Amino acid sequence: MSVTLRYSGTLKERSLLPRLQEDFQDIAATHGWPVDLPQAPPAEAAQRGRLQAPPLVLEGLTVVVHPQTDPLWLTFDPDDVLTRMGPLPLGLRGGLLHQNQASIQTGIGGSLLHKTVVSLLDYLKRAYVPDLQLLDESGYLDTRDDEALRRLMDR
Repeated sequence: MSVTLRYSGTLKERSLLPRLQEDFQDIAATHGWPVDLPQAPPAEAAQRGRLQAPPLVLEGLTVVVHPQTDPLWLTFDPDDVLTRMGPLPLGLRGGLLHQNQASIQTGIGGSLLHKTVVSLLDYLKRAYVPDLQLLDESGYLDTRDDEALRRLMDR
């Protein structure tokens, strides 16, 4: 069953970004999860006219919590809005189309993966993104009912 967690919010303050990266790299290392740190395109590429539009520079990291799911996007735009690269939903910011929420499908990993990602997002909200909005299609976020989540996801 496909179950998606959608999340959005704004980093409390830019100075926390290095600590967020370090914390989530440590968590990922403990679990053996790969991490990617986004890199800005080289300045010389823009100067030579290779880029068609101004690059949207993201800072933060992505964590691959399961090899068959999208990563957990913990990346932020220059305005500290949690942002991911990819398809819809988009909003207009500064004249550029802008992804204003991130999501991760946890169904393939079952209830344990889902609970783990919810816990990671709980931590993100407490420590770094106090206005984090999280939509959980399974209902687990609201009920924290382990048995109901297992019945839904572990068939």
